[in-house]
Amino acid sequence: MVRPWVPDRLRWVIQTALLALAGSAVTGLVAADSADVSTERDGVAVALTIEPASSSDGTLIEHATARVRFSITDTTSGKPVTGLHPAAWLSRRTQHPGQIGPRTTAEKIQELLGGSIFSRADVDLNTFRVLTLNDDATISVVDPLFGFGGTKLLALVALPGVGSDWVLGPDGRQLYVTSPEAGKLSVADTSTWSVSATVSPCAHPGRLALQPDGHYLWVGCADAKADPEAGASGVVVVNAEQPNVSTRIATGRGEHDLAFAHDSRWAFVSNATDGTLSVIDVHTLTPRATLKLDGHPTRLAYSALSDSVYAVDAVSGTLTAVDARSHEIVARIDAEVGIAQLRFAPGDRYGVMTVPGKNLVLILDAVVNRIVQRAHIDDRPEQIAFSGDMAFVRRQGTASVGMIPLKEVGRDGQPLPVAEFTGGDSPFGRRSALADSMIAAPGESAVIVANPKDKAVYFYMQGMAAPMGTFGNYDREPRAVLVLDRSLREVAPGAYETSTVLPPADDYDVLFFLSAPRIVHAFQTRIAADPVRPATPHNASVQLVALTRPQLVAGQPAQLRFRLSGIAAQTTAPVAPADLFVRAILAPGTWHQQKAAKPLDDGTIAFEFTPPRAGLYYFHATSASLDQTLSSAPCLVLHITEPTQ
Repeated sequence: MVRPWVPDRLRWVIQTALLALAGSAVTGLVAADSADVSTERDGVAVALTIEPASSSDGTLIEHATARVRFSITDTTSGKPVTGLHPAAWLSRRTQHPGQIGPRTTAEKIQELLGGSIFSRADVDLNTFRVLTLNDDATISVVDPLFGFGGTKLLALVALPGVGSDWVLGPDGRQLYVTSPEAGKLSVADTSTWSVSATVSPCAHPGRLALQPDGHYLWVGCADAKADPEAGASGVVVVNAEQPNVSTRIATGRGEHDLAFAHDSRWAFVSNATDGTLSVIDVHTLTPRATLKLDGHPTRLAYSALSDSVYAVDAVSGTLTAVDARSHEIVARIDAEVGIAQLRFAPGDRYGVMTVPGKNLVLILDAVVNRIVQRAHIDDRPEQIAFSGDMAFVRRQGTASVGMIPLKEVGRDGQPLPVAEFTGGDSPFGRRSALADSMIAAPGESAVIVANPKDKAVYFYMQGMAAPMGTFGNYDREPRAVLVLDRSLREVAPGAYETSTVLPPADDYDVLFFLSAPRIVHAFQTRIAADPVRPATPHNASVQLVALTRPQLVAGQPAQLRFRLSGIAAQTTAPVAPADLFVRAILAPGTWHQQKAAKPLDDGTIAFEFTPPRAGLYYFHATSASLDQTLSSAPCLVLHITEPTQ
């Protein structure tokens, strides 16, 4: 059974909101000509600031990236109010200033919290997306909060080859993915969920890492067996903003792992076959030193606390600690043969290592550079993920995930308590990708786990006996899982912030909800038209409207007829843009087909397809030129039946 799940943070906000809104007194609407507005209630002040990422004069421009921040303070003391869970949305204003009363604001927020597909904000500032890297060279993009009745497949991104590693850009607008067999690095735009650029860094791109300041993307390239002209084994440095290859650096033979100093001053590259560690000056993109490690380093991990890089040699079972500033070896640590992974817990003092072949988990103290604890965990522990107070251990031979409380980690010589939860029906098996198949949920004591054999993703909340929810991966094996968090987060005491792509030019209400103290408020802001690109129509969102609801039969060719509404100056001429597509999805996502819409002479639009089997079909419209003006809600829902005998 596929169960919807809602993360604890948003679940708490939603449940409290729906209970509170019916009887709550709320603030009135504050008019403002800029995005900097504030309101007060019950001794709490809320100030809204929307800052464009690039505009020098502060003007909010459609389709540009902006930072949205709510600063919440105590009006008596002036101190920031911390630990809150605000929710917010941008919604196109449909009435003149002053006409939106408190009840209307509360009702609108209640509808948005309810998750109805027919009541969607232009911009939702409380969302996150779950991404799966699939075995069929695709990426599934899922809204796990959709409607409390299951998940919604938002997009399916096609890659040039099966993906192996991936990383999000610093602002979440780009997703970088390597496809080793295709020799490609793909750049996906997360606002449109399409591949915006493809780079050919080397014959077999492997490990992928973004340096902490987000300027350069580093690609590990092992010996080019299939293409000797692709260059020597080493790394390719890609400008993350362009993107294009900035330089290629030969470092040494063998597979490569990557690590960086916390200030992005130095990059470290392991060379497994040569048994060396290369130190690269990021400012000049030139090698500064090559350290002989007398082994075969396969993994790297950096501790900001000790400012050291740790090279893992799985063959000899040793760790080599290298000072990130002096580039000198400061310690050699005996561990266990067969180390699969080393990761540092929050705080960067304690590193957690897995040794699958010996069913061991080891704890490294980076202050004293020695192993201080160990735990026996059955079924080949392999991958580590952390929440704020828990270490999660994925195991190859079972569907159970081990859990180690971080408060117990680092107690020299003391046993490590290990609990577990079940993350599916089938054993996880060995990871088939470099990327993680288990990752912490945003802002939670929780973890998201991909189970390839189950073709499903599981969400587990700390303290529960079983996963809180699951969703199927639409009959695809998820090799890895990733979260794109676009929700408001506390980035400084009392400051709750996120970044977003601004919607088309118009006047907008910024709807704000806080449950305790109870504040429901509609700020106002204006978004200007982009002076470069063609103006967006000022009217409501464009929708693809079905002209009929035909009775269709599975296995028989069918034609659906639509028209576009919300476009000014409608005529009898065809009005469909050249890039208008219609996507048919058979619930719950087991089949889908996307085809270009066909404009007809009478101004309507046709979509032709053959439904493969009976079931509930959803039809969505997509268009890059219409961008965010095109409604994301289903334009038609049909129940298609089996042929009569």
